[in-house]
Amino acid sequence: MTDWLFVLISLIALVVFSYTDLKTREVPDKPVHYLIITALILNFLLRPLNSALNILLITIIITGFFFALYLFGQIGGGDVKLIALLSLLVPYYPLSFSLLTHSIPSSFPFIIPLFLLAGLIGPMLVIPCYYFYKLWSKRKMIKRLSGKIIKASVYSIVLLPLAFMWSQLNMLMGLLFIPIIFSLWMIVFKDDVMKLFCVEKKKVRDLNDDDVIALEFMEEKVKKKLGLWHKTLTSIELRKVKEKAKKERIREVPVLEHLPPFVPFLLVSFVLNLLFGDFMMLLLGGGF
Repeated sequence: MTDWLFVLISLIALVVFSYTDLKTREVPDKPVHYLIITALILNFLLRPLNSALNILLITIIITGFFFALYLFGQIGGGDVKLIALLSLLVPYYPLSFSLLTHSIPSSFPFIIPLFLLAGLIGPMLVIPCYYFYKLWSKRKMIKRLSGKIIKASVYSIVLLPLAFMWSQLNMLMGLLFIPIIFSLWMIVFKDDVMKLFCVEKKKVRDLNDDDVIALEFMEEKVKKKLGLWHKTLTSIELRKVKEKAKKERIREVPVLEHLPPFVPFLLVSFVLNLLFGDFMMLLLGGGF
């Protein structure tokens, strides 16, 4: 019964925050904070003390890892908080669902297969397809287009024999090469995608802790003057950067805007993991 309660809360949270992420490209702070506090209280009320403390420790470790990704602009701050919430609510694959799906629950924290599958579906497959569609309409603005296509094609061809061999051993592992190939193409065209669709100049005085600084589009001397070495800033760091910018008379910096949402892919991954079994165990156990 406890499993179902925590899964239901997680599902409702993911549906609501998927909507806000799609609409505003943000995960609102206050509702997530309230839910994290609620999840902590429920853990200590409904679970044994040792189990609740173990879950709290795992959540701290997982949050620390994803916070490091946040510092380097690989994931949003709201996404990190949502991952912390999910780690508290569903720390491991729910036993009730493993009985329903006749799957073996893994000893991995549930956030690992959840994040892995979400990453494969979203940033490595759907989002590259979306950007390639947009890039095609602006292909005349891409420098060395033919060379980049050849380069990405070579990467793909090199991987095909490996993908074929893996598919003979494990069909699901073979299918993983589809998003891997799309992500390789995305890497080749990353700068063009950023430049054409994401990078915008923003006044330093208007920066906030949700902004992602486009360091790769900044001059080294400007980064050095502002003391920037990672893409996102805490409130304290942001205040220092604004002071330095005022002193050095730097008015604008490039930031990444209109970044694609990630929470909807977490929702899809959450549902698929529950319906078909722990994704990590499917990978390790031979797939479909």
